[in-house]
Amino acid sequence: MRRFWRFGLVCFWALGSGGCVFEETSVESTPVAQGLATAGGRAQKRAFSQEASSRGVALTVDAASMSNLAAERKVIKSAGLDVEIEDHKVWLEFARKLIEQDGGYIVDSSVQQAYENVKHGKLTGRVPQQKLDAVLAEFKKRASKIEREHRGGQDVTEEYFDLDMRLENKRKTEKRFQEILKTAKRVEDVLAVERELSRVRGEIERLEGRQRFFDNRIELASIVVNWHEPYPLGSGTHGKRFWEVVGQGFPKGVKGLAQALQGVIALAIGLGPVVLALGVVLWLLLYWAKRRRSKS
Repeated sequence: MRRFWRFGLVCFWALGSGGCVFEETSVESTPVAQGLATAGGRAQKRAFSQEASSRGVALTVDAASMSNLAAERKVIKSAGLDVEIEDHKVWLEFARKLIEQDGGYIVDSSVQQAYENVKHGKLTGRVPQQKLDAVLAEFKKRASKIEREHRGGQDVTEEYFDLDMRLENKRKTEKRFQEILKTAKRVEDVLAVERELSRVRGEIERLEGRQRFFDNRIELASIVVNWHEPYPLGSGTHGKRFWEVVGQGFPKGVKGLAQALQGVIALAIGLGPVVLALGVVLWLLLYWAKRRRSKS
């Protein structure tokens, strides 16, 4: 019994001094505390819980780590271009070499047929953040026309700092449990500590994966280029041939003419009675004038 109590106090010390924790957890819910409740009774468990709660939820922050992370902002950068190019094969080869020589890579590339010998497409790449301005400048130099340019950024400094601190605390907790495991003698105590170790290790791996994701997005900026070859004169921005534009405009012209004729007919019908009445009056006046001249 005395040895079991000594093991419980060691567990309490590990959880209480294992660094700050961002989510407050109840020590009574751990398998070790449940074992103490079974062996020593409710009074002992209550005393153990009060002492642990007074020591296990203190929040401590490493001031040096905070100042270092605050000094370096974590920003995910992105950029976009809409350009007109001369030849898509030459341009795509140039774009591939430009991105890869700076340590980046192409995520996605598509080519579509606009009409006849004119193609358009989209290129998505990742380049080192410090090379983003130089890569954009090279793309603009090789473009016949720059139709749109976009730049954006997402500041993830606060989330990155929070993630780093949580990861550090989990690693400290894992180290404490490993120390406890070395001193555990009873089989049930060993199993309980191993379960806690497995849970903490899973959380550490999840946080490490999230941190790697942030590191990759911060280190490599995203660039999206929408490109197209020159469209023929009179084709507009949708890559249509001249006669195709004319063909599409002819039905619209016929429709407009029909609408104009419809308006003329409606106007004639509306003014018909008035015109007829004026015609009758004019005829009567002319007839009366003619009769007077014949009498005189």
